[in-house]
Amino acid sequence: MLASRVLASMAHDYENWLSVEGERGTLTVTGIAFPSAGHTIVLNIDGVQQLETVAGRETNDHQLDPLMSNLSTGSALPTDAVDAVANMRAVDLIRNAAGESPWQ
Repeated sequence: MLASRVLASMAHDYENWLSVEGERGTLTVTGIAFPSAGHTIVLNIDGVQQLETVAGRETNDHQLDPLMSNLSTGSALPTDAVDAVANMRAVDLIRNAAGESPWQ
């Protein structure tokens, strides 16, 4: 079992990182809420550290590329309606757990 705590905020001075500690090491991600503004991914397992980044494109770029490909070539989209509904259900459950109505 893994105990965890998640905090999210759109405040200007929010903390913008994630850290996960396991038996053999840690994973730390900075800039997780807005990675296109800069971020790092640091994985430290058994004392060996790896530092990575992901291309700093905007979220909308990642969403628009498959849509444009689908419209121009008919290629499959990476997600479907079943996935979209599952995501909406997850958001509703999170809001309910926080004491908010999902339909406010």
